[in-house]
Amino acid sequence: MVDPRLVQEINRGRCFALVGSGPSCELGYPSWGELADDVVQHVQAVVAVRDAATYAKYRRERTYPDLFRQAEDDLGGRVPLLKFIEGRLRSKRRDGLLYKFLTRWPFACYLTTNFDNELAEQLAAQRYYFSTLGNRKDDLRTIHAGSERLIVKLHSDLAHPDDVILTSRDYQRLAVL
Repeated sequence: MVDPRLVQEINRGRCFALVGSGPSCELGYPSWGELADDVVQHVQAVVAVRDAATYAKYRRERTYPDLFRQAEDDLGGRVPLLKFIEGRLRSKRRDGLLYKFLTRWPFACYLTTNFDNELAEQLAAQRYYFSTLGNRKDDLRTIHAGSERLIVKLHSDLAHPDDVILTSRDYQRLAVL
Protein backbone atom coordinates (compact mmCIF):
# COMPACT_ATOMS: atom_id res chain seq x y z
CA MET A 1 0.00 0.00 0.00
CA VAL A 2 1.33 3.42 -0.94
CA ASP A 3 1.50 5.97 1.83
CA PRO A 4 -1.18 8.62 1.07
CA ARG A 5 1.23 11.36 2.19
CA LEU A 6 3.62 10.31 -0.57
CA VAL A 7 0.83 10.45 -3.15
CA GLN A 8 -0.12 13.91 -1.86
CA GLU A 9 3.47 15.15 -2.25
CA ILE A 10 3.75 13.75 -5.77
CA ASN A 11 0.44 15.34 -6.73
CA ARG A 12 1.76 18.73 -5.68
CA GLY A 13 4.17 18.45 -8.61
CA ARG A 14 7.31 19.09 -6.59
CA CYS A 15 8.89 15.62 -6.57
CA PHE A 16 11.68 14.35 -8.78
CA ALA A 17 11.51 10.82 -10.19
CA LEU A 18 14.60 8.67 -10.62
CA VAL A 19 14.11 6.48 -13.69
CA GLY A 20 16.33 3.50 -14.39
CA SER A 21 16.25 1.00 -17.22
CA GLY A 22 13.07 -0.86 -16.23
CA PRO A 23 10.59 1.18 -18.30
CA SER A 24 12.84 1.05 -21.37
CA CYS A 25 13.42 -2.69 -20.97
CA GLU A 26 9.65 -3.13 -20.95
CA LEU A 27 9.65 -1.55 -24.43
CA GLY A 28 12.27 -4.01 -25.66
CA TYR A 29 15.48 -2.12 -25.08
CA PRO A 30 18.27 -4.41 -23.91
CA SER A 31 18.97 -4.82 -20.22
CA TRP A 32 22.55 -4.28 -19.01
CA GLY A 33 23.11 -8.03 -19.16
CA GLU A 34 21.74 -8.32 -22.68
CA LEU A 35 23.76 -5.33 -23.82
CA ALA A 36 26.89 -6.80 -22.26
CA ASP A 37 26.30 -10.11 -24.06
CA ASP A 38 25.78 -8.29 -27.36
CA VAL A 39 28.95 -6.23 -26.87
CA VAL A 40 31.01 -9.36 -26.14
CA GLN A 41 29.64 -11.08 -29.24
CA HIS A 42 30.41 -7.98 -31.30
CA VAL A 43 33.95 -7.74 -29.96
CA GLN A 44 34.53 -11.44 -30.72
CA ALA A 45 33.22 -10.95 -34.26
CA VAL A 46 35.37 -7.94 -35.16
CA VAL A 47 38.67 -8.31 -33.28
CA ALA A 48 40.83 -10.98 -31.76
CA VAL A 49 39.71 -11.03 -28.14
CA ARG A 50 42.78 -10.82 -25.97
CA ASP A 51 41.20 -12.21 -22.81
CA ALA A 52 37.93 -14.12 -23.20
CA ALA A 53 38.13 -15.35 -19.60
CA THR A 54 38.02 -11.78 -18.33
CA TYR A 55 34.85 -11.08 -20.30
CA ALA A 56 33.29 -14.24 -18.85
CA LYS A 57 34.29 -13.19 -15.33
CA TYR A 58 32.87 -9.67 -15.71
CA ARG A 59 29.65 -11.07 -17.17
CA ARG A 60 29.31 -13.68 -14.42
CA GLU A 61 29.97 -11.08 -11.71
CA ARG A 62 27.78 -8.50 -13.45
CA THR A 63 30.53 -5.90 -13.35
CA TYR A 64 29.33 -4.32 -16.55
CA PRO A 65 31.40 -1.12 -16.34
CA ASP A 66 34.54 -3.29 -16.27
CA LEU A 67 33.25 -5.35 -19.20
CA PHE A 68 32.52 -2.20 -21.22
CA ARG A 69 35.98 -0.81 -20.41
CA GLN A 70 37.53 -4.04 -21.69
CA ALA A 71 35.44 -3.82 -24.86
CA GLU A 72 36.40 -0.18 -25.33
CA ASP A 73 40.06 -1.18 -25.18
CA ASP A 74 39.63 -4.19 -27.47
CA LEU A 75 37.62 -2.22 -30.05
CA GLY A 76 40.25 0.49 -30.17
CA GLY A 77 38.41 3.27 -28.40
CA ARG A 78 35.22 4.80 -27.18
CA VAL A 79 33.66 5.70 -30.53
CA PRO A 80 33.42 2.13 -31.92
CA LEU A 81 31.91 0.89 -28.65
CA LEU A 82 29.34 3.68 -28.45
CA LYS A 83 28.41 3.32 -32.13
CA PHE A 84 27.70 -0.35 -31.58
CA ILE A 85 25.65 0.37 -28.46
CA GLU A 86 23.71 3.10 -30.25
CA GLY A 87 22.70 0.56 -32.88
CA ARG A 88 21.30 -1.70 -30.16
CA LEU A 89 19.18 0.98 -28.51
CA ARG A 90 15.94 0.45 -30.38
CA SER A 91 12.55 -0.22 -28.89
CA LYS A 92 10.46 -3.13 -30.04
CA ARG A 93 7.19 -1.75 -28.67
CA ARG A 94 5.70 1.72 -28.47
CA ASP A 95 3.70 1.52 -25.28
CA GLY A 96 4.44 0.22 -21.85
CA LEU A 97 2.69 0.42 -18.52
CA LEU A 98 5.71 1.75 -16.65
CA TYR A 99 6.13 4.82 -18.85
CA LYS A 100 2.38 5.42 -18.78
CA PHE A 101 2.45 5.52 -14.99
CA LEU A 102 5.62 7.61 -14.83
CA THR A 103 4.42 10.21 -17.31
CA ARG A 104 0.94 10.61 -15.84
CA TRP A 105 2.16 11.57 -12.38
CA PRO A 106 2.97 15.28 -12.09
CA PHE A 107 6.69 14.97 -11.40
CA ALA A 108 8.58 18.24 -11.53
CA CYS A 109 11.70 16.64 -13.00
CA TYR A 110 13.01 13.26 -14.03
CA LEU A 111 16.52 12.05 -13.34
CA THR A 112 17.42 9.13 -15.57
CA THR A 113 20.38 6.85 -16.16
CA ASN A 114 19.07 5.83 -19.59
CA PHE A 115 20.83 6.66 -22.84
CA ASP A 116 17.62 6.42 -24.87
CA ASN A 117 15.15 9.28 -25.34
CA GLU A 118 12.01 7.33 -24.51
CA LEU A 119 11.14 9.39 -21.47
CA ALA A 120 11.06 12.67 -23.45
CA GLU A 121 9.16 11.00 -26.29
CA GLN A 122 6.62 9.40 -23.96
CA LEU A 123 6.05 12.73 -22.19
CA ALA A 124 5.72 14.59 -25.51
CA ALA A 125 3.16 12.04 -26.72
CA GLN A 126 0.99 13.20 -23.82
CA ARG A 127 1.78 16.86 -24.62
CA TYR A 128 4.14 17.33 -21.69
CA TYR A 129 7.30 18.99 -22.91
CA PHE A 130 10.47 18.87 -20.85
CA SER A 131 13.94 20.24 -21.51
CA THR A 132 16.75 17.71 -21.41
CA LEU A 133 19.99 18.34 -19.56
CA GLY A 134 23.12 16.24 -19.54
CA ASN A 135 25.54 15.47 -16.77
CA ARG A 136 27.97 18.34 -17.25
CA LYS A 137 28.71 20.50 -14.23
CA ASP A 138 27.00 23.51 -15.82
CA ASP A 139 23.85 21.42 -16.39
CA LEU A 140 23.82 20.01 -12.87
CA ARG A 141 24.39 23.44 -11.30
CA THR A 142 21.07 24.65 -12.70
CA ILE A 143 19.02 22.05 -10.82
CA HIS A 144 17.41 23.18 -7.57
CA ALA A 145 14.35 22.43 -5.44
CA GLY A 146 12.19 24.66 -7.61
CA SER A 147 13.26 23.14 -10.93
CA GLU A 148 10.48 22.09 -13.27
CA ARG A 149 10.04 20.27 -16.57
CA LEU A 150 13.56 18.89 -16.75
CA ILE A 151 14.89 15.51 -17.75
CA VAL A 152 18.42 15.10 -16.46
CA LYS A 153 20.45 12.37 -18.16
CA LEU A 154 22.81 11.39 -15.37
CA HIS A 155 24.86 9.11 -17.63
CA SER A 156 24.58 11.60 -20.52
CA ASP A 157 23.55 10.27 -23.93
CA LEU A 158 25.35 8.82 -26.89
CA ALA A 159 25.26 12.15 -28.74
CA HIS A 160 27.81 13.40 -26.18
CA PRO A 161 30.41 10.60 -26.11
CA ASP A 162 32.88 12.45 -23.89
CA ASP A 163 30.23 12.77 -21.17
CA VAL A 164 28.87 9.21 -21.29
CA ILE A 165 29.16 7.24 -18.06
CA LEU A 166 29.47 3.59 -19.11
CA THR A 167 32.86 2.11 -18.33
CA SER A 168 34.73 1.67 -15.06
CA ARG A 169 37.12 4.33 -16.35
CA ASP A 170 34.17 6.75 -16.55
CA TYR A 171 33.16 6.01 -12.97
CA GLN A 172 36.77 6.51 -11.83
CA ARG A 173 36.79 9.87 -13.59
CA LEU A 174 33.69 10.87 -11.60
CA ALA A 175 35.23 9.76 -8.34
CA VAL A 176 38.02 12.33 -8.63
CA LEU A 177 35.76 15.31 -9.42
